[in-house]
Amino acid sequence: MRQLVIVKKISIYRITFLISILSMPFLAFSQVQNQNPGSNMPNVFPASPKAFEFIKYTQVPVSKYTGVPTISIPIYTINANGMKIPITLDYHSNGFRVSEEAGWTGLGWTLNGMGSIVQVVKGYDDFSTWFQKAPDESQALINASNANGNSLPSDILNTGTNVSFNVENYGGNVVYPLGNAVNYHEQSNMLDGTKDFDHDVFMFNMPGYSGEFYMNWATNTFECLTDKNIIVTGSGGGFIIKTPDGNIFIFNQVENTTNTAIARYGTGNTAPVEEVETHLIGETSSRTYQLTTIYTNGGDEIDFAYSQTGNLINLPSVFQSQDFYTFQRVSTPYVANSDFDVNGELEINFPNNGIATTVNYTQQTFSYLSSITFPQGKLIFHTSNSRTDFIGTLRLDSVSLVNNNNKWINSFALNYDYFVGRTDGNNSDAYLSSESAGYNTNKQASELTNRLKLISVQEAGKPPYIFGYDPEPLPKKTSYATDYWGYYNGKLNNVDYMPNIYMTGIVDDQALTGINNNRNSNLQSTRAAVLNQITYPTGGVSAFDYELNTFSNYPVTNDNSSTVSSIFLQDSNNPATDKTEQVFMADLPSVLYAGQLNLSTAGPNSSFTNLYSTYIRLTVLKKTSANLALVNSPSTFWTLYNATKLDGSTPPLSAQVNDVVQDNMFLSMPFNSTTQSYSTSDLLNNAVIKIDPAYIYIVQAYLDDSFGAQANGSNGAGATVYFSFLQNMNYNISSGAGLRIKTVKTFDINAQPVVKSYTYSGGKLMSPLEYETKYLYDYQYVGGHYMFGGVEEQEIGEALVNKSSTNSSGFYSISTDASGKYVGYDTVAEANSTVDIFGNINTGSNGSIVDIYSNQPDQIPVTASFCRL
Repeated sequence: MRQLVIVKKISIYRITFLISILSMPFLAFSQVQNQNPGSNMPNVFPASPKAFEFIKYTQVPVSKYTGVPTISIPIYTINANGMKIPITLDYHSNGFRVSEEAGWTGLGWTLNGMGSIVQVVKGYDDFSTWFQKAPDESQALINASNANGNSLPSDILNTGTNVSFNVENYGGNVVYPLGNAVNYHEQSNMLDGTKDFDHDVFMFNMPGYSGEFYMNWATNTFECLTDKNIIVTGSGGGFIIKTPDGNIFIFNQVENTTNTAIARYGTGNTAPVEEVETHLIGETSSRTYQLTTIYTNGGDEIDFAYSQTGNLINLPSVFQSQDFYTFQRVSTPYVANSDFDVNGELEINFPNNGIATTVNYTQQTFSYLSSITFPQGKLIFHTSNSRTDFIGTLRLDSVSLVNNNNKWINSFALNYDYFVGRTDGNNSDAYLSSESAGYNTNKQASELTNRLKLISVQEAGKPPYIFGYDPEPLPKKTSYATDYWGYYNGKLNNVDYMPNIYMTGIVDDQALTGINNNRNSNLQSTRAAVLNQITYPTGGVSAFDYELNTFSNYPVTNDNSSTVSSIFLQDSNNPATDKTEQVFMADLPSVLYAGQLNLSTAGPNSSFTNLYSTYIRLTVLKKTSANLALVNSPSTFWTLYNATKLDGSTPPLSAQVNDVVQDNMFLSMPFNSTTQSYSTSDLLNNAVIKIDPAYIYIVQAYLDDSFGAQANGSNGAGATVYFSFLQNMNYNISSGAGLRIKTVKTFDINAQPVVKSYTYSGGKLMSPLEYETKYLYDYQYVGGHYMFGGVEEQEIGEALVNKSSTNSSGFYSISTDASGKYVGYDTVAEANSTVDIFGNINTGSNGSIVDIYSNQPDQIPVTASFCRL
């Protein structure tokens, strides 16, 4: 067996440089938005559907480094003097986000060979005339955050004691943090919502080149981040890019995505951003600039012509968040007869409410290539507007090649169907319209479930390429069944977009949002509708098998990393059917056991008002060798355990068992036969059990035996316990963030079948997933003036505010810096094998190739933690 090792250096120049130049201001801006207690606006408006389609191909060079195979159908190659332009139909196999719209060539497919620039608006549009750019204040904010010694989080929860840089004016009194890292004037400007702290990113892709540039706010010029020799000029109306070899690319066809309405749901202080929201209406949230002309260094001209739709309404984007505050008064001013109450001021302006939802509505124009004219002829692109998955958009039906005399030379026909999605499951359909915003998307039912599906491509006079896809259906585009990266995960019972932080082993009494949700990745669901087979015109077949990406630098749960267990206990004094008690232990700290505790005190017996007649008992023991031996001897342990009562009629359990940490009633009530009364304690809202691997836990459902056997149903008394939990969590290897190729099997009628198998190691997620933060804020308040000893003084005091924040999209922008993907790998081995006549794979029979990559995740600066406050 031969083994060839190839060392490939993947450049991380863009990663480190772009982060330092662009992400730092963006992170600072994110922090300013999130600090404002009333602000629930998303920090980056989502790219339009077509812009997102472009971004996937601009940023994802297909390679083994990212686990994405090359799947390309050649259409034609334009041979100009000084440049060759392949026109190809390419497929992206990473999986599909639930909200993803299909492009004009079908879901996952893109026609490449043209060129585009996508402006990703971060903060506010760089071409806006209302929002002011604030580079100096942004840098002051960054410097102040650096001074606090912030650091990158290691998991989904970040905690810290950073001082908040927040300024609020409430009722004539000022509440602001102690410390002088940022002066009052700067802080006020940062929080009024009118300043833009982040440069937009312009991502370009054109024949032979791709990269990014940004606007230098000081000079109002554009600078290329990826190649300083590329010259960019232009404005919001278009751009000209000149490359070092003398080629000139002109981008004058502009697609605008604009904000049309913003709606808020949930209670809370919304006043601070109302003016900002008003000015956001009509503002651009993203732009796409299409390539219109190329002047080659050899003197040739290539022209791209387009048709354009009117404004079409996109699906709304939904952002959800919840903040929880607790307050502690540290010091108060000496003021005679002062009625100023800092706690009252803080509680009013930092309210503890439910989930706040912000819905952003957008519309955009769509441009579709109609022809490419080059020295030897023209490519003509024929479209139709009969789509039911996104009404008003076009699909590409065929491509024709003609010469300069308009004589037909060749053509390709594209044939379609639809991926028809599920209609069940919870979703955000309620936000398709907003009465408060006076807006309605008027989306048809088919636009929520259907996605355009390319089934074949046929060159004139030849057999077609035929495409097969995974049969698992996608959900509605509004479904809550998404993983952390937006891919479908099959969890149709999710109730909103909020993450369930408890699934990571974190327990926080202050953040109970998302507890009914599961945003783990699931392989079967992520593969839904993904291309799995191509039949070629020659009769050969390629079959593709995928698996989830894996990484070890950040812990993320998935459906394969933990075991779901459940406990059901019931005491109705029917020994034949009742199971009344159970011992359980956990391997991971702080696991939440979530479910329901129910007590029924209705029954046929006489009234009995003893509080200890019906209860749920919780006992905690230290996990010593002696106690482990005891609970592992059930007959001995349960005899001893049940001989102890909680009403004091017997010696306590601690008198007979060493190292008892807790033994009490978790829920109780007296028995009363005259009242059909039921008491339910829902653990999801009213109680949390924090599990520590150092302890043994015993739970018991108890109904006093003197009541006798109870009937089932409403006439029977009893105690029941039901809850499920995740245990044995394994964070050594996390999985998710889309798909990677596992095997490619090629079958040809004229050759022996060949299998290429891929093995990955050293996977790294490019940025952390962080959905909850906990910080302690140190505030100083300034009240009115008063006379003390003949001298005018001012009220000054101090208060501590504990804040827990959770949101649906995370506190970091999820990075795709692994050459445009969420995960990159240190090492990828490709084994080439053959298949015998019995279908068995002879692994490595043709040797293997091992590629080694320079693979570094984002070097996020210390300012990143500033956006987590």
